[in-house]
Amino acid sequence: MLPTVVTEARRSFVDDLEARGFEEVERGRSQRVRTDAGDRARLAKVTATYPFGADAPNDALDVEGWLGVWSHGGSFRIAGGAYPVRGVDALLAEGASGKRPETSPNEFRSELLDLIRAVE
Repeated sequence: MLPTVVTEARRSFVDDLEARGFEEVERGRSQRVRTDAGDRARLAKVTATYPFGADAPNDALDVEGWLGVWSHGGSFRIAGGAYPVRGVDALLAEGASGKRPETSPNEFRSELLDLIRAVE
């Protein structure tokens, strides 16, 4: 049953991104990780681009997402999210000056994977 849940969850994740206006949605590599509870989760990488209007100085926002699916206590857990990997600095530069948040894709990835692993 787990393979079916994994397949459907990944398909839904991709469909959600496309429904929200993301383009060039592509499935990438997958890997396994241990959750904080000790379960083995299957992670799948997804990349996509969100195009901006013609008035934007940057043409698009590139994102990377990860979706985890695993079995836990007779049921399934599904957790995931996405973060910007390119284009967010230009968006922040348009806004008010002052202290801007960190925009490190590596930190975003690490935080997302920590959140996925923490789901019980």
